[in-house]
Amino acid sequence: MSPTARELWQQIEPRLDQEPQFAAEVEAALTKVLEPAPAPRRRGPGLVAAIDPFVVYRDSPHGLREALGTLDVEQLKDIVTVYALDPRKLALKWKTKQRLIDFIYQVVEQRTERGSAFRG
Repeated sequence: MSPTARELWQQIEPRLDQEPQFAAEVEAALTKVLEPAPAPRRRGPGLVAAIDPFVVYRDSPHGLREALGTLDVEQLKDIVTVYALDPRKLALKWKTKQRLIDFIYQVVEQRTERGSAFRG
């Protein structure tokens, strides 16, 4: 233990026994500091999207916006990742739900309508 830490502990230790409120505050602070950080969300091969935007769009183009509106930002980012909607991965940095919904809708619409001129 460094000399500074030892001096700090010598100042704190007597108060811990004498003042229960101070002891509780120190314990809460130490618990918070020593608590492990939550594991980051994985974005990899095992990732599953909440909905398939292409199936929903095929059934009802307007229904896609409604279905996307029920999801949170992380679930929308999962859709972008699973269906490779953004090869440059710029959309994964976005924070607003509406921006992600508009992006997903636009890409799904473009990919679904691609080649429609050659269909009968």
